[in-house]
Amino acid sequence: MTGGSDFEYVLEDKVAPIVIKATRNAPIKDPGLKILTYVGSYALEHYLEHRKEKRFEPENDTILTVRQQIDGADQVTVFRIDSERKLRIEMNGKFIQDVERGKIDIAVDPEVDSVILITDFHDEDEIAVHGDFLVSPYPWPGPTHIDLDTGRTTNDRDDTVDFRSGGLTRGGLHGVNGALVARWEDGQPSRTACSELPPGQWKEKTDYTMSLSVTYCIVTNEGRYGFVRIASPNSYVVWEHPEGK
Repeated sequence: MTGGSDFEYVLEDKVAPIVIKATRNAPIKDPGLKILTYVGSYALEHYLEHRKEKRFEPENDTILTVRQQIDGADQVTVFRIDSERKLRIEMNGKFIQDVERGKIDIAVDPEVDSVILITDFHDEDEIAVHGDFLVSPYPWPGPTHIDLDTGRTTNDRDDTVDFRSGGLTRGGLHGVNGALVARWEDGQPSRTACSELPPGQWKEKTDYTMSLSVTYCIVTNEGRYGFVRIASPNSYVVWEHPEGK
């Protein structure tokens, strides 16, 4: 692909939302996404040497670098995004930049956990909430109650949430108040892809044992579509209703 016109973006599939967690003082884990290739993590001086040797140049894709501090030393994690489309970058809910093409450089705050959200600049689906959550595998302190319409999780009983997991209910995500899940088999879905799944694919709960790197489309009890990617922690994206309600 050559040049830089918007016409080229039409020829390439839109990029579904990518969520990356940067935890304080811990290396970034490979999210295991088909569109995102983990190149490696490097001490800053080694990264700069490799960059000078042009090892991290775009090759019909986009280079993503995330700089963080590990035990007081700068470290850079490098990914390749298999797309040349214009992308929009947010971190912790705040807009950072629009990336025309080729390279994305992000520095995270060493004092806080950060969630990086990468979306397609031309995607008209507005994201209502995104983030991550952990589930306790033990009966105590009880199941995790997850409200994906607001991004709220709690171990206290809450009958207004979308899902429960863990505790005496043990494995899997259990939809409550009408929330449903449907396993997604290829990469990360778009809102349209989730909304067009046939009714027979939607269930009240996931498999008892959720394998890492598996993705589920979800519909919340307020009717918003989204997806949950099973990892440690689990990440999720929930889209706003098209009419904004």
